[in-house]
Amino acid sequence: VLKLAGVLPETVYCAEDLEHVKSPFVFATFPSVEVAHFVCERCVLVTRVYHLWGTGRTDEELHREIQHLDDRVTGPCFSAESSWSIQVDAFGKRLNMGEQEKLRKKLAFIPFEGPVKLKKPDNQFWYIEEYNPQGVPCNQADTRNPIRKFFLLEIAHGRSDLVVKYSLKSRKFLGPTSMDTEFAFIMANCALARPGSFIFDPFVGTGSLLIAAKVFGAVCLGTDIDIRMLHAKRFRKTNDLFSNYEQYGLEPPCTVRADMSQRGNCLRQVAMFDGIIADPPYGVRAGARKCGSKDAEVKKIPEHRLHDHIPQTQPYHGTEVMLDLLNFSAKYLVLGGRLVYFLPVEKDIYTVADVPNHDCLSLISNCEDPLASAFARRLITMEKVAEPVDSESSIAYYSDGREHGTLEPSLRQKIELKGIMERDAKRPKT
Repeated sequence: VLKLAGVLPETVYCAEDLEHVKSPFVFATFPSVEVAHFVCERCVLVTRVYHLWGTGRTDEELHREIQHLDDRVTGPCFSAESSWSIQVDAFGKRLNMGEQEKLRKKLAFIPFEGPVKLKKPDNQFWYIEEYNPQGVPCNQADTRNPIRKFFLLEIAHGRSDLVVKYSLKSRKFLGPTSMDTEFAFIMANCALARPGSFIFDPFVGTGSLLIAAKVFGAVCLGTDIDIRMLHAKRFRKTNDLFSNYEQYGLEPPCTVRADMSQRGNCLRQVAMFDGIIADPPYGVRAGARKCGSKDAEVKKIPEHRLHDHIPQTQPYHGTEVMLDLLNFSAKYLVLGGRLVYFLPVEKDIYTVADVPNHDCLSLISNCEDPLASAFARRLITMEKVAEPVDSESSIAYYSDGREHGTLEPSLRQKIELKGIMERDAKRPKT
């Protein structure tokens, strides 16, 4: 998001501070209030951006910092024309109304001259206490002292409302693999979706990922191997993916029945996409398929059956899917374009070797999203840094040498196998 704002991330925050984050607060230095507002307008995980007026472990330390603030900072907020309000909150502990009022009274020394306004004041202040998130047992009194205390002026608030507005709970057309709304917006941000950008989803399904890209103003194209998903109404369904866009007043994306395999790709081979966002099939709720038939000879479909014909497909191995996705991205992304996708992994044996590579794509980020006790998926973001030299040498690869057709079990098979082993372990020995 900072890149979209034209700001270098290292000038705003220190990356080392984010390596082992346990606090909900991140200290950042924005070049302007406008940049802070821009970040909040895009981010669903940012609650608010505050101007730090004071912090400390004790009341005395906090009050001292507030009292030593520059008049150029406090002056506009203390004027008789400026309304104000103080909200009290805590992280790691719930404060009742009595505790909140007691904490407000400790701030009575601040020389506000304007009127108090609880709804939409000119200046919204926050007093927040941070506690150890481990908490205390439910049958014990909470006597903990806060780790830190903050007095903050709210600058802007994030877009958690987008998660509510586009929630899957109220969406007209859903499938078993519809992407969670929050993740869809995160992926759209990682792909730098913006007005006028061209975003592509090769596994479009019900269109969940492209809805987020559309909200940010992108032009979208999606492909899917399942014609029943792209044209659900033709197969006696009440709604289809276009119904979702009508529901939200968004222009629907262009959709094509295709896949990324050599046989199934029907797109003209030219770099055109600013971003590719994808949630490839893991083989848990839906297995991957590609164009083709297991039959040696395929019969021609009669004209009168073409309108509801479901083309044949064949299995698409998970390793092949991932490598084809990178090869496709290296060809079709513009320089600086981004590929954002989920990679299923097994936690205990996961290594960086499980992430496929391509010489034309540079890894930007690799984050874990736990699925179950033993499995997870990694959110991978890559950026195109070079054009492929030729189709023979510029191909995707795994650093451990695995290739197309490697006989790895799918994630579904791994989960089923783990369940069988756990059941066998619980059975009494005879």
